[in-house]
Amino acid sequence: MMRKLLFVIVCVLSVLTISAQEYKEYLRQFEVSFSEGNYAAAEKHMNKAISILEQTGNNKELVYSYSNLGTTLRRMDKNEEALRAYKKALALRPDAVFILANRASLYNVMRKYDLAIADFNTALKLKPNEEGLLLNRAHAFKQKGDSLAAEKDLQKIMEINPENFRAASNLCGIYANRGDYKRAIATMSQLIDKHPYEFRLYNNRAYFYLKTKELDKAMLDVDKCIELNKNYDVAYTTRGELYMEHGEFKKALKDLRKAVKLGNKDDETFKLIDKCNEHLN
Repeated sequence: MMRKLLFVIVCVLSVLTISAQEYKEYLRQFEVSFSEGNYAAAEKHMNKAISILEQTGNNKELVYSYSNLGTTLRRMDKNEEALRAYKKALALRPDAVFILANRASLYNVMRKYDLAIADFNTALKLKPNEEGLLLNRAHAFKQKGDSLAAEKDLQKIMEINPENFRAASNLCGIYANRGDYKRAIATMSQLIDKHPYEFRLYNNRAYFYLKTKELDKAMLDVDKCIELNKNYDVAYTTRGELYMEHGEFKKALKDLRKAVKLGNKDDETFKLIDKCNEHLN
């Protein structure tokens, strides 16, 4: 009887050892395929790895594997399948903040903002001062049209970390969308003081100055932006619009065409070009 029991134990251990080796090999192949951008192959390898884990009942590894599968499927725009993978992962570990964040981010992409906010809420109960979660929830609120809730999240980030560049930039955007350009300029000026070589900031402040009709200040800022990065197409659109305000339509047209040449495909740029042509013809 003891020999029979020993034989069964040895057989089980052998099967588990073989399964573990196969799992590690599929995981290695997944990592290689994913790093190479071959997501179809990565999906195939991860599904095989998951099949082994489901048979052996290794729930700890299954959580990460389902999550990795979800991310892989997302890269292929298989969003519904990705959601199912994240759901399986969260069923095993509902307090996994990183998976809640991944699923919420996917909901944002799918424009399911209420579901995104619900996941961010759950994650933030576990990590209330996580800047990335607050920033992404602010984005969901903003897209939903709740700028006050978005502002509240962004201001909390600034209380936690006054150096958070993205939060401050998004606050400026909220102020500008409300037409509060003075406040946007003040916040952007603080950012420029801290990040004097970030060219986009000068273009953004130039745009706000344009809206408040402080055209000389706007021109100084947009020229500084172009000085820092001569290939930033948006700055040429901003300067083109400034030239139009001054009635210099030839200079405006030259900058607007430059913006298009650099890759700017924004409808507003083409509308400004049409206006220039109307004045010059």
